[in-house]
Amino acid sequence: MARDEDSVAWTQLAWNRECVAVCQQCACALPSSSWWTSGADEEGGVQDFMCRLGCGMKYCSERCLLQAEPAHSMLCCGPVEEDHPRYLFKIAALNSENCDVYMLAAKWLAFCSLQQGLTGDNHPVRASADAVPFWELHENVKMEEVENMWDLLRSGAGGDFSDVYESVSVVQFGKILSFVVFASCPISMPSIYEKQCRVHVHKGSASPLPQPLRDAILACRATVEDDVHESISDSLSDAQIIDRVLMSPEYFFEKVEMLVMCNAVFSLSHSCIPNSKVECFSASDSERPSLRAKIVRLRSIGIHEPLSIARVDCADCIAERRESLRCIGQACPCACARCKFEDGLADSLAMDELRIVFEEARKDERYDDAGNILEEILKRAPNDAEALYERARLAGWNDQWSESFDLMTEAASIVSGHKGIATCIADRECYYCGNERHDDVDVAENEVSDIFFSENLLDAGECTSMICLAEEYLNGKWTTERHFKVPTTDVPVRKVRGLLEWFNEQLKSKIFPSMGRHFKVNPSSLRIIDAFLVKYEEGAQRSLPLHCDQSEFSLTVAMNSKNDYVGGGTYFARTCDVANADVGGMVGFRGHLLHAGYPVQAGVRYIIVVFSYCQR
Repeated sequence: MARDEDSVAWTQLAWNRECVAVCQQCACALPSSSWWTSGADEEGGVQDFMCRLGCGMKYCSERCLLQAEPAHSMLCCGPVEEDHPRYLFKIAALNSENCDVYMLAAKWLAFCSLQQGLTGDNHPVRASADAVPFWELHENVKMEEVENMWDLLRSGAGGDFSDVYESVSVVQFGKILSFVVFASCPISMPSIYEKQCRVHVHKGSASPLPQPLRDAILACRATVEDDVHESISDSLSDAQIIDRVLMSPEYFFEKVEMLVMCNAVFSLSHSCIPNSKVECFSASDSERPSLRAKIVRLRSIGIHEPLSIARVDCADCIAERRESLRCIGQACPCACARCKFEDGLADSLAMDELRIVFEEARKDERYDDAGNILEEILKRAPNDAEALYERARLAGWNDQWSESFDLMTEAASIVSGHKGIATCIADRECYYCGNERHDDVDVAENEVSDIFFSENLLDAGECTSMICLAEEYLNGKWTTERHFKVPTTDVPVRKVRGLLEWFNEQLKSKIFPSMGRHFKVNPSSLRIIDAFLVKYEEGAQRSLPLHCDQSEFSLTVAMNSKNDYVGGGTYFARTCDVANADVGGMVGFRGHLLHAGYPVQAGVRYIIVVFSYCQR
């Protein structure tokens, strides 16, 4: 893959500047002044330095300020009056719908002209030679507007650069704007507050939050309460607000939003199933601080397959994607395998291409699209083991668990030797599923709680014995890669002999009957999707982020005493509360509820997590 390189130019989106402060050289997230006067720089942040010309731009260090100054001075409005062309350019840009395009084009021109004049291969004039003028791309942009903007920018350049800019025509500037729209990449980076929230959760510190961070979190009260207002009637406490924001700071703090240009991506083609993406990071500590960009591989790439990135929002439908591509200057429609499939040209695709299109749809949770692709694969190859396996799993991801069960059984009857199918069948057969009637269970269709809590359900001494059995079996070799999106440090219950037999007896005699009573289902209809022993501990995996389970019903069964650890429990976003049973107890809930593993601050916590559904 391409090496890391400096971005050619970047600009923070105009609306975003009011929400998040960043160093205007390396894009390192900056705190407010109050943050640093409180001593929060001890948490690993940076101090801001102001532009010496008086425009108000902030930098994280004197080195960044000095590095940025030559190019920035060509656009800085600090030393000029309000009738100066440079100032008028900035005001006109801020009032334009295309503000960010104008600002990025201006910074790109300044940077490249400073570095190489008009002679470099990647200078804007040369790079954009094949583009069409901006006004030909956008009906709402008139040539007169672009001409006015260029006159202001050229007139405001001053010094040696006025001669460089004089040689650029308005048509060339119009092409530069079009190229900026096509070649720039939208990039998001976390703010300092989001970073510090994650640092605090990762450290598991029981000490108070830094006051500026605490103030910033509590300022999110209205957003948090609006998010949960249908689930609670009382006002939330400060502690509940803090927990909610710490568990998912990305929901509450704006990210840094930028447009970035770098040489590495200028020649990359667009694809709606890209094999690569552009990532940026702040290199504030390097000898030449800057915003760096790199190309990251998203999947395995064929020998003759060119690198590609998504230049439009791939969540859009094909018509919207094509319109977006037209607006950034790509004249020819995208011819990737996904677009061909959605255009009704599935017959033109090879099986390997269909599998790639399916995998991208699955990862993006476009399950209807994924199902259509599997239908095409199975139409060509009815006994394709991987497609049969994925079809059964897809039904489960759509919460059609009974259908998933039936489809996996059908797959097992058609093919043999597929590891995934065999594992699913083995899981189904090794866990208890009852045939007994439970006439004492009321299965009437009345309203039930989505969350329930049972204490002292299982014998505490037996739970302790099962932990010892598992630790002896594993000998420190816990798995951490079983779950793609939300990995845990765990071991499947079925892998540990002795634990499996004990667990099945608990399912039969205690767990399933308890679930039946609380969820108003017959215990004999309950089935296990997955069950695994999880280990949370200080210094290793302490928590889980907010997520939903792929299950109808989920359980956490407490396997050791609360005295063995500090913190821990299941955090529910809609109520901003933590539910945690003592050893032998159980917390049950519907799998669609947004929840998290609350951080363990000290000690070790063991639970058995159960994903289940009702066979109908």
